Amino acid sequence: MKKKFIFILSFFFICLFFTYVIFTLIENRKKEHLDAEKKIIEVTYNTIIEAYKVYSNIIYFNKLNTKETKSILENVYTSSIEEQETIRKNLYEHLIDMYNNMEDYKLKQLHFHLKNNDSFLRFHRPTKYGDNLAEVRHTVAFVNEYQKPISGFEEGRIYNGYRFVYPLIYKDKYLGSVETSVSMESIMNDLRKELSSDLSFIIKKSVVDNTVFKEEKDNYISCSINEDFYHERSISENENETMGAILKEYFEKNPTQSKKNLHSGEIFNFYSFYENNYYITTYLPIKNVVSDQTVAYIIVLNKHNDLHDFIVQYFLFLAILIFLTLFVIYFVYRIDRTKTQLFKKEKVLKEVQKIAQLGYWEFDVVKKKLRWSDEVYHIFGFEPKEFEASYENFIKYTHPEDIEKVSKAYDDSIKNKTNYQVEHRIITKNGEIKYVEEECRHTFDEYGEVIQSLGTIHDLTSIKLYQLKIKKTKEQFESLVSHIPDMIYRCKIDDNFTMLYVNNAIETITGYKIDEIRFNRVVSFASIIHINDLTMVRKNINLMLKNNTLNIDLEYRIISKDGRIIWINDNIQLINDEHHSYFEGVISDITAQKVAYDKLYKFIDTQDNMVILTTGKNIEFANKKFFQFLGFKTIEEYKINHKCISDLFTEDEKFFNLSLVKENENWVNIIQTLSHRKRVVAIRGINGLTHAFSVTINKFEDAIYIVSFTDISDTMLENIKLEEKTLRDKLTNAYNREFFENNYERLIETFESEDMYFGLAMIDIDNFKNINDSFGHNVGDEILINLVSIIGKTSRNDDILIRWGGEEFIMILKISSENGLNIALENIRKTIEESKIDDLPVITCSFGGTLYKNNEPVNDTIKRADEALYVAKENGKNKVILK
Repeated sequence: MKKKFIFILSFFFICLFFTYVIFTLIENRKKEHLDAEKKIIEVTYNTIIEAYKVYSNIIYFNKLNTKETKSILENVYTSSIEEQETIRKNLYEHLIDMYNNMEDYKLKQLHFHLKNNDSFLRFHRPTKYGDNLAEVRHTVAFVNEYQKPISGFEEGRIYNGYRFVYPLIYKDKYLGSVETSVSMESIMNDLRKELSSDLSFIIKKSVVDNTVFKEEKDNYISCSINEDFYHERSISENENETMGAILKEYFEKNPTQSKKNLHSGEIFNFYSFYENNYYITTYLPIKNVVSDQTVAYIIVLNKHNDLHDFIVQYFLFLAILIFLTLFVIYFVYRIDRTKTQLFKKEKVLKEVQKIAQLGYWEFDVVKKKLRWSDEVYHIFGFEPKEFEASYENFIKYTHPEDIEKVSKAYDDSIKNKTNYQVEHRIITKNGEIKYVEEECRHTFDEYGEVIQSLGTIHDLTSIKLYQLKIKKTKEQFESLVSHIPDMIYRCKIDDNFTMLYVNNAIETITGYKIDEIRFNRVVSFASIIHINDLTMVRKNINLMLKNNTLNIDLEYRIISKDGRIIWINDNIQLINDEHHSYFEGVISDITAQKVAYDKLYKFIDTQDNMVILTTGKNIEFANKKFFQFLGFKTIEEYKINHKCISDLFTEDEKFFNLSLVKENENWVNIIQTLSHRKRVVAIRGINGLTHAFSVTINKFEDAIYIVSFTDISDTMLENIKLEEKTLRDKLTNAYNREFFENNYERLIETFESEDMYFGLAMIDIDNFKNINDSFGHNVGDEILINLVSIIGKTSRNDDILIRWGGEEFIMILKISSENGLNIALENIRKTIEESKIDDLPVITCSFGGTLYKNNEPVNDTIKRADEALYVAKENGKNKVILK
């Protein structure tokens, strides 16, 4: 098991290593793809920007930085406002045709600025001028300060884009600056065309909010993925749904890393697997040309399913590696297991040889070389290899009287080309004589010459000794059986009960000798069975065979050789072996016992009491008085529906009955533990009347008792009536305190055994003293009598009413809950309130109820009920209060 675990662990770690290598290769390939994607996008973007810069330079050098254009602006700083309007108008008219043609180069705007950074003329918004751009257009401020051209991305008051800003100098006089720009929409369209990709553009909210005119902010919408960015509406209005889903998933799964990447301001990208396709998403940073801070990103989404094919190939390769590893490790495991099994088998073989005392030898006839197993040495009393194995040494330790037999067996087997088996004796190293059995098989060449002999030698000494011991034991057993007084036999299952074996007791019991009855030589056993019992015996034997019953006891008569009738008990056992079925049994002479029983039965029949013989479970005998009282004719008729007389005991708490006997107990043993006064049972006779019997028990045999039932019905009835009188209140016939004291423990135990509560209520007649004072004590007594009658009719069968004293009563109720107690008492209270009897005054009662708590003194229960009664009295009477 340990080695198997090591192989499994090795396979696991090798697979883990291969998996790590493959996943590392996949990650490296992913990184290469991501880096290549970055390069392609950056180069494409820079190429497009350079192309736009060339277009812008052409316009600047050929149209803007010319004498005609700059001469218009020459006097702008010395002119009045009205004159500046004229200059603005002249400049507009001079360049409007060129501006309109700029769209051919996808350049978006043309904007002139004064050297103080004021906007002078926006060709895209001619009426919007005069605002100072120093704080929002740093490219304009840069050119006006350093009089050098600059190009790069910058957000404007109206549009964002890639700006190309140039200085204007005329006659060594600095006039201001001019700019052209290309919109991000145009750049994005060119990128989309060149890369065949899905694109999106986001710009920081802070840049837009601080720069763009308020009325122009409708050009932007908030980014749903990152709240710090805007989308430009014209670019992202028709954004690809796949891109949106991929970006959302990435930012949700990698919130920390995604924020870190965005704040880094560097280009970054990542792989995604979405709807069975691989994608690379690249964030290309757009930096402000002056601050060199990243203010926007172009997002590029490219499908790269070539990675999918690559991953599939690598996983296929991994699967092949794992399969090959499994094959190699399994192959190595099988080799190791085979070696282990061979080692174990060799070890087991040696142990088996040792246990069975069986060794083997091999003789190479050609090489004249004999080899013995270790156990052969042990059988001869030597340690393995203690001397050289040879035929001479073998003969040396063979018993002298058996050498010739062994040699002859070997020579004959070679001559006849057969195997041989021979039993002989050897003399061990320490002189002990052992019995061995030798077997040999020869191998012959094509010429019939023996070339090899392979044999075994088995130590039979213990077997031989055991056989001798068995033989001796058998002789002792047969001697013992022959002296047993009971007849032990084995017979065939046939009509004659043919005796196969019988001991000497057959002659003592029947008078016939063994040889006369064995194998039916003179008489058969069936022929000596009493003619009146033979049918019964055959019937029981047939039932035994039919039901495959293994053992039965029969009592029947046989006729002895001298004609005497002998009663026997035959304990018959059915024996089934592989080939035959037969009977074995023990026959005991019970004639003397039968005679004694007959005398006992006759004596019992003369008794005036009912007398039975019983085991407590089954009735064996009953006298005439038993049959007269119960109306049965025979014991067999009684046993049809009953087993013992205890089945007829009436279940009454005043008498002993089977409810006091547990399942595995014998009622005979239990009743004997009671005092003689309590050994009384009630049995209903054939006339329907129940009689009380005093029970007397005497042991007859080991498991049989003589039980006498003396009728004490008259005396018992008088005692019951007297006991009833002592437990009843003379006036109301309700139970009294003595009844309560004698029975409350039994009632509590009974209720608990039925999973019910012992409920107790104190009942008091309201204003009873006034009734006595007004109407007299005779009326008071009538009210008490009628109250008991009303409660008796209203209460349940299990409820018990006890007169506690004066007008106070205690009631015991078997209930399932406190709510059940309240319902029962409220029903009685209401009935009393609504009852009107003759001319007696109407009465009401107050009730205080409670439940008995486990193992508490009953006086505590009574006290709690009394306290509840007091509360009922104090709160207006005619109430039920529980506590």
